[in-house]
Amino acid sequence: MSRADIADYLALTIETVSRAFTQMERDHAIALPSSRHVVVRDRNALELLEAA
Repeated sequence: MSRADIADYLALTIETVSRAFTQMERDHAIALPSSRHVVVRDRNALELLEAA
C-alpha cells in the first residue's frame, strides 16, 4: 500500500502520512527500507501512539 493509498484510506493528506512515518522512524518505532515497505521495530511504541 502506498502512502497515497494510506492517506486516501484514512482521509488524510499524503504529507500528513509522510510526516507521521518520518516521526515514527526517528523514534525507532519503524524502519522504512523503501517507499513501499515498513518494518515494525518497536510494537510497544506503536501501541502507545494508538492510545494517545
